[in-house]
Amino acid sequence: MEKYSKIEEWALSTIGNQSDMENGISMKAVMRTCASSIAWYLVKAERIYKRGKKVEDCVLQETNDAEKAWKAAELYYDAASFKGNADAWYRKGVQSLTRLDPEFAYADFLTKAANHGHKQAIRDYVYRYEEFRARTITKNAYRKMKEQEKTFFQCCKILTKEGDLYAQWELAECYLYGSGVKEDPKKAIELMKDVMSKGEFSEEEAELKQKMIDFYSCDK
Repeated sequence: MEKYSKIEEWALSTIGNQSDMENGISMKAVMRTCASSIAWYLVKAERIYKRGKKVEDCVLQETNDAEKAWKAAELYYDAASFKGNADAWYRKGVQSLTRLDPEFAYADFLTKAANHGHKQAIRDYVYRYEEFRARTITKNAYRKMKEQEKTFFQCCKILTKEGDLYAQWELAECYLYGSGVKEDPKKAIELMKDVMSKGEFSEEEAELKQKMIDFYSCDK
């Protein structure tokens, strides 16, 4: 079995898993062509984003008007995000917080940015989850909620690997309640106990956390 790079695997998923290609073209050759095209596409997206950021910064410096600067760069950010640029998704999400957006776009933009690996978006997702999650009780709420739960779980995993104890406790609760992942109380308790052994908490907070561990550790 041939091994493919991650970007080649993504390309493979977009055209199917055919074992034989027309005209004798090998699958590996197709994958490399697709991978090259995707890489070029993403590089172009980054250039568009940087151009938009430069425009926004220049207008802001000249006018000291944040709204006017955003308007000048908005089309660049729209184009860059359409092409999959994580910085553009995050920038659009932050900007949406300054507006009365009936669709609560911040959560959607942040989800896209986090899923594209944007570091600050991942951190915001963990630390502001309850805040923006409440913004999405609109149409398609259930679908959005499930998508956000999965993203939240993945973001918690990433920060936990970096030693973030807050994220680790949140990750434990994901396992405990089956939020974004299959329910696994045993895994949840292990993570919680590890947090308690490493973290420093106020007496009240430590007591509450320990009570939670004791409660879910009991055989029912």
